Amino acid sequence: MRAPAPAGLAARDLARGAVLAAGYVVTARLGLAIPLFEPYVTLAWVPSGLALAALLLWGLRLAPGVFAGALIVNLSLGEPFAAALAIALGNTLAAVLAAWLCRRVLAMDVRLGSVRDVVVLLAAGAVGASAVSASIGALALQDIGAFTLERAGTSWLGWWAGDAQGVLFFTPLVLAWAVRPRFDRAALKAVALGGG
Repeated sequence: MRAPAPAGLAARDLARGAVLAAGYVVTARLGLAIPLFEPYVTLAWVPSGLALAALLLWGLRLAPGVFAGALIVNLSLGEPFAAALAIALGNTLAAVLAAWLCRRVLAMDVRLGSVRDVVVLLAAGAVGASAVSASIGALALQDIGAFTLERAGTSWLGWWAGDAQGVLFFTPLVLAWAVRPRFDRAALKAVALGGG
């Protein structure tokens, strides 16, 4: 039987989960401000990249943060609770599956120091797991009549492409920022603020 996590670790995970949920909501709202061809399909779904990076860095125990953020976003769009719940579960499942495949099954190094690591992230995270959230999301929205059955394929493809590009572009950015030494981050902040 596994020993319970120390209180400090649990509090840190709770704080990270809350920050992840807030980041998910903020990046989702920004992405939805520029829809691709449907109000809920964007060119690059940044929250997917953020969610996967967080789970790769801090473990699957942060999955509730992904779920909370996704649920808040979908409820804020006025979707029925059942559809919002299904989409949030799909988004969370995709991030969990991608993180599990990348780290546990395919032994990807989060520093992305080799071509193999990049290929693993691309195949498992961007291509494979994005199909999970696209399938669940498209089914949920089709079920509530958000689009006709004839448009299901187009909507699925747009959803998948948005999630895949979110992982492809933003997961490496977050990972690169997170695994660099603190002085690199401080220098980057100084340059960004015009002090470098």
